[in-house]
Formats: sequence, C-alpha cells, structure tokens
Amino acid sequence: MRRFSEAMAWPRQGGFAIDAALDERLAFIRRTYATLLIQLIGVALSTSLMIKTGLAEKLWPGGLLIGFLGLIFIVPRLIVPTASRGLQVGGASLVVAFYGLMLSPLVKYAPPGVLMQAGILTGCVFAGLTAYVFITKKDFNFLGGMLYGVAFALIGVGVIFFFLGGLGNTGGMIYSGVAVLLFSGFVLYDTSNIMKRYPTNAHIAASIALLIDVVNLFYFIAILLMGNRN
Repeated sequence: MRRFSEAMAWPRQGGFAIDAALDERLAFIRRTYATLLIQLIGVALSTSLMIKTGLAEKLWPGGLLIGFLGLIFIVPRLIVPTASRGLQVGGASLVVAFYGLMLSPLVKYAPPGVLMQAGILTGCVFAGLTAYVFITKKDFNFLGGMLYGVAFALIGVGVIFFFLGGLGNTGGMIYSGVAVLLFSGFVLYDTSNIMKRYPTNAHIAASIALLIDVVNLFYFIAILLMGNRN
C-alpha cells in the first residue's frame, strides 16, 4: 500500500534533499507540506461530497476494495518524479478520493464532538513527531522493516475478521490502538525519509506518504474515541 513512498526506485540524479543546498531543501519542505495541506482539504471535500451525493453508499464496499488495489498497483506508477506533472496530480487525486470514500461512514455516523477531538489529537501527534524529527535530525529508516511487517499483519487480520463478521468492541479497540502506534511510527519514518531519501522534485510523492499517515492516524484515533464512549 505504501510502496510508492519509498525512494529506492527514484534516480539518484534527481537530487536528494539531503544533498541539496539549504534554500533548495527548504523550498522542497515548503512545497511538500503545502501540498499536504491541499490534499487534506481535498480529502475533507471528497468525504463531504461522497456523503451528500450518496456516492459512498453506492461504492461501499466494492469501491473501497478497488481503490485499495489501485493504491498498491496503479498509484505508485503515477507519482514517481519521472512521471509527468499531470500523472502525478492524477495519482494524488485518486488517493484523495479513496480516503474520502474510506472516511465517509466515520464522518456520517460519528457521535458529536468525536471528529473534532480526533482532529485535535491527530494534529498534536503529527506536529510533535514531525518537530522531533526536524529538531533531532535522527534517521528513522531502521524502523521500515518492522513498520511494514506490522502493517501487513494488520491488513491480514482486518481481511480475515471482515469475512468473519468483525473483531468485536474489545478486539476493535486493540486493533485501533496498534494502528495508532503504527502510523505514529510511520510519521517518524516518512518525515525522516523526506529529508534523506526523496529527490527535491518529489514533493507530491512525499506529501502522499504523509497524507497516508495523517488520515489513518485520524481514522483510528476516532475509532478509539468512539469505543471509549461505548
């Protein structure tokens, strides 16, 4: 699901941020986080559109499965730096639409106040972890293998229990708690890689990697808050 966030397939001659001059590096960071903000607004608008038009109900769950497969097999080929700007924007738009669909049931049925609380907590976690990486300048690439292993395990568990009728309240809370820790780890990992393993022309791909972290953090934090209310 997140293979496109890796830099290993990108040409070295593209100029990695860690090798770039300070002004070029700062410009890359500004473009990345500005693009992330635009994408988050896009996810919010997409979610609202899915709910108001009833499209979410028509596409669920088949559209979600197709979108998930698209994230794995199609989007990675669209947002690499060697692709045209149009293809990169198109790939990012598909990711935004997918998360709009994924969040639609949560936004529609969440109890009052949960979404705001989840948003505040997500912002605090993301800002705190991001600041930690930028201040300490630590390289968290060593977390990659463990994070991806846990991610695939969670996907497998989710698929199995989807066909078995769900995890139940306690199982769902444990699952969501592990997911929050997982995507918190990915914030450290991806933020570190943005500075060390992304070309300076890859701000769209870098922002998509962070978008995945932020949206999933928000989703599972909201699930935890809803579980606590029950």
